[in-house]
Amino acid sequence: MKINVINNILNVKVTCDKSDDGSCTITLTEDKRFPLGEAQLGSVVKIGNREYIILDHSKDTTAVITKDFVRKMEFGESRDYLTSDVRKYCNGEFYNELVSAVGAENIVKHTVKLVADDGTGKGKTCCDNVSIITTENYRRYREFLKAYGDWWWTATRVTYDDKNYARSVCCVCSSGFVDWGGCCGGVRPFCILKSSVLVDRWGLVNMNNFEEYYKIRKISEDLFSLIVRIKKLNNFEVETLVNLLEFTIKNWRIKNE
Repeated sequence: MKINVINNILNVKVTCDKSDDGSCTITLTEDKRFPLGEAQLGSVVKIGNREYIILDHSKDTTAVITKDFVRKMEFGESRDYLTSDVRKYCNGEFYNELVSAVGAENIVKHTVKLVADDGTGKGKTCCDNVSIITTENYRRYREFLKAYGDWWWTATRVTYDDKNYARSVCCVCSSGFVDWGGCCGGVRPFCILKSSVLVDRWGLVNMNNFEEYYKIRKISEDLFSLIVRIKKLNNFEVETLVNLLEFTIKNWRIKNE
């Protein structure tokens, strides 16, 4: 007897395994990932083993930046992004990691504007698979890039003209404003991916470990307020508030699924 299995359900993979006794096992596996292009601006998605913040959408592509540092390192001896150690890392080791997660065909090369923060060097650019954000784009996406609590590199130098500052690179300070200086900063790679790439939603923390909540900058203002209150309550009040918190999180997950 011949059986044809037709799958008309999106994100469901059908496999058929034939046993030695002649029987067949049909397995339906749901892929709960969703296209990157459907993610809301400012939201966090998981690509490979890292979390990324959605910065921008265009017709077929999406701009993202890592939510956290991928490493801390010196910028490079010359402080010129073109020849920097940071650029070599982003387009070398980190790029290879990203290729393993999404495939080289889904990474879109982009132009990095190398105009200095004081406006000198207009017209200077380079083209990268992966870069770090410029001060221009940092200001453009500032609403999605909250103060990190530590400082990280940008690709923008302070100036091309003044010899006393030409070797200085702009960075984002722990409180979120743009400054310059330092010798070892955080690296948050920026890249543009095809919007069809499938990604995972940002997972929730374990309800049994309240300390983990403090690692999350913001699920929502309501949740953050509840978590702070939990630390100040007695056992009975904690139990009551935990029930409310679980209910709130369940509703939050339903809205975001």
